[in-house]
Amino acid sequence: MVLIGSILAGLAIMGMVLALLWIRRFFAATRGVKISRYERPRQTLLIVDIQDDFTGESSRLSPPFTNTDAFLGTVNQVIKAAVARGMLVCYIGHELPDNFFYRLINRGLAIAGQSGTKQDARLVMASEHYFSKSQADAFANAQLELYLVENQVNEVFIVGLDAVACVYKTALGALNRAYRTTIITDAVATNSKKTREDLITLYRKSGIAVLENIEFSGAKQE
Repeated sequence: MVLIGSILAGLAIMGMVLALLWIRRFFAATRGVKISRYERPRQTLLIVDIQDDFTGESSRLSPPFTNTDAFLGTVNQVIKAAVARGMLVCYIGHELPDNFFYRLINRGLAIAGQSGTKQDARLVMASEHYFSKSQADAFANAQLELYLVENQVNEVFIVGLDAVACVYKTALGALNRAYRTTIITDAVATNSKKTREDLITLYRKSGIAVLENIEFSGAKQE
């Protein structure tokens, strides 16, 4: 019995260590080759993780995001303004491997191949440019990095969720590649306890520029 107890304790400790290593890797901002100086640089809007599992009617997220109708209304204004400005629009979606570990650690949310990974039906779809990710930083997907380089993008604007996780880490990943990086602060959401002022302070300290929707699009919320 003592031996069995020791084995079980060892397995539990190993599981905790692996989980901590996964969390550290998941939330790390990635690094990549710094972009070149382009003759005709472009801008892009990245829309991060606005998916059914997180904001849709069937969301099982706990705690849930609140006021999603108003949030999506602001995000959609930003998307329309980006299109009017001739910016590239890219959608980012969280998709985790379908196995026991990820179903357990993420409570079955955002599992690749499941309906919950679809974009929220209320979201304006301005392009077919979609890039999945399995880490917080969208730049972990090499295809996104390649697409932006091929299109000579040197400036990214970011909206979506979560404001202190995937949005923030994606912004850091962009900075690590020398993109000019801006987060539109009233078009991001969080279910953490951080206030808008907390977020702005965090972003600015990290070298991320901040704007509000009215500054970006010139339109008041409906």
